[in-house]
Amino acid sequence: MPHAPTTAALDADQTATLVGAIGTPGLGAALLEAWAPALQCAHLSAFVFDAQLQPHQVMAESLGGTSVAEIAGQMARAGGLHRWDPNTRAMSAAGASRDDVLTTRRRATDIAPGDQTLALYNRFALADRVSLLARSGERWFALNLYRDRQAGEFDATALAVWAAGARLLAAVLRRHFEWRPPQAWRQVASPDNAALEQRLALLPGRLSAREQQVCARALRGMTNPGIALDLGVQLSTVNTLRRRAFAKLGISTLGELFLRCLWPDASSP
Repeated sequence: MPHAPTTAALDADQTATLVGAIGTPGLGAALLEAWAPALQCAHLSAFVFDAQLQPHQVMAESLGGTSVAEIAGQMARAGGLHRWDPNTRAMSAAGASRDDVLTTRRRATDIAPGDQTLALYNRFALADRVSLLARSGERWFALNLYRDRQAGEFDATALAVWAAGARLLAAVLRRHFEWRPPQAWRQVASPDNAALEQRLALLPGRLSAREQQVCARALRGMTNPGIALDLGVQLSTVNTLRRRAFAKLGISTLGELFLRCLWPDASSP
């Protein structure tokens, strides 16, 4: 069994385990097993981003036989949440050097109330995320490790462990993606208005066609003035339709609407 990482580096056993898993489907599980003891993380996900920074999920692992990482990743991609994720902004702002290795963090307490991502954190009881961002050729990849609420936020020791291992992990992942590229580097686009309207039509509450149109555009990140312009109606009409739709669904935030639309059985965060 791998030993807990130290703040200096991974030990020889851990390094051998990870190197042995390069190019195999088991690398994600090996990474989570290696880092979970020291970081007390419960979930791992990895995404590869193409030149347009569109994501493709390539790893999803959770402890305890759950599928939280996979389901949360599917929901985030369906909602196009990568567009507002700090990781995407960091990759966009970084240079084109192959040596770019970035580490980021996103705590639940850092996310604004009503944000769709906070709805995901609440849905799956997530407290904190640390991420490793690095380039592989023309593409970026992001490795995310999550702590749940029971473990709490990453402390200073855990963050030091994460920072110390960043470049080694980047090297492992670069080689992995060079040896085992996904079968198809497809772009993961967020649903269009029509697809979201179809989902909204299935929700309890019987939203009108106009209410569905307003809510679909809100889910895609449009502001109320932008929705009014897109639909050719007054801003006051959009405000009324949105307020009426939320009342029918028994919700008060866009994050709750996001969960209801993409996960119909979800309760309010």
